[in-house]
Amino acid sequence: MKRKFQCPGERFPERIFKWCGFAEDKKLGFRMPPNTVRCHKFDPIEDGILVMDGQLGKAIPTGEDAVDYELQTDADGFGNDFVPKSADIIVLGNSVSVSANVKREDAWPSLLKPLVGQSLYNAAHNAYCVTQGLLVLEEYGIPKHPKIVLWEVYGDELDLAERFYDFQTNGNPYYGTLQAPENPVPQEQRRVGFLASLIEKLKGSKRYPVYPSPKRLTIGGVEKPILLNRWAFPTHARSKEDTERTLGWNLITEAFLKGKQMCDNAGTRMIVVHVPDPLPLFVPYTIDKYDKNKIFEYVKPALKAMNMLDQTPDTFIENLRRNLYVIEHLLEDFCGGHNIEFINTRPALQATLSTGQRPFYCYDLHLTPLGNRVVAKAVAEYLKSHP
Repeated sequence: MKRKFQCPGERFPERIFKWCGFAEDKKLGFRMPPNTVRCHKFDPIEDGILVMDGQLGKAIPTGEDAVDYELQTDADGFGNDFVPKSADIIVLGNSVSVSANVKREDAWPSLLKPLVGQSLYNAAHNAYCVTQGLLVLEEYGIPKHPKIVLWEVYGDELDLAERFYDFQTNGNPYYGTLQAPENPVPQEQRRVGFLASLIEKLKGSKRYPVYPSPKRLTIGGVEKPILLNRWAFPTHARSKEDTERTLGWNLITEAFLKGKQMCDNAGTRMIVVHVPDPLPLFVPYTIDKYDKNKIFEYVKPALKAMNMLDQTPDTFIENLRRNLYVIEHLLEDFCGGHNIEFINTRPALQATLSTGQRPFYCYDLHLTPLGNRVVAKAVAEYLKSHP
């Protein structure tokens, strides 16, 4: 019997942990509760991450509809109807694969099943990184004797891997570190009213620079709000050499090598599926439309957090252009050098953007139903061409 809960639209991560019932877990940091059905409502205008953490300032209409959806968990706390004894395909990953902000039937793992005609068990989990995925693979994946493991990686996950390492080595609560930065939140201020906003102003609270203009751009012949997440910029402005020196990169690659050995021992194919964050898709269309000084000012808080303020607006833009695709190239080269199959979904997602369609929500970092269809098709085509 599954317990059913009603959840409001998504807010800050720490609140999500409370009302989604995430519980501390000694091994994985936190877990979804088993055998539950949680009802969510995602409003693309009010619940997007750019709105929630105050990057945007005032939200403008996006033309996207709100989504009512359910997150259902099986006896092991993953998003399936039941726990099978075996499955042809195991999916590892994070919220991009869980079905965040779309109905479960519209998530790419659900769409993939009929395309390839094989049984599939979705072992992805909200906010999990590659190193947590390794633990999930060992306990919940390999025992199901899969033919294929599809290991989804979103963006770079370096920071998440380092946070999980801190949890493992120092015992710091992993879920407690997953909190939005202390930014002004216009939508929240409006909800709590004028008095709270006035008190905040009198206290002189620090405010980060908000979204630079223009807030709408025409891409592929269609004008819509543009998605520029300040916290993603540093990753894409960092050089190959600097990225390879990070603890996060070493943790991720070590996890992949252990996972590959585990899969080889079980006679299972391991395939890394890279889904980019939205920034690499949008930058080629947008960066020349903004004043470089304003973009630099907007990104400064993120650069400071990553100790990357030792650059000028000119060098920052130059580094961004040069290193925009460093993460996917590093992943592809690493996988190629260790006989790990690799699927890069960015070209397919980029192609939809050039036609005026948006594979990501305007103010959020998750895939739209269209984006999920694109990923499912890209994975299915790879599997069919590489039997």
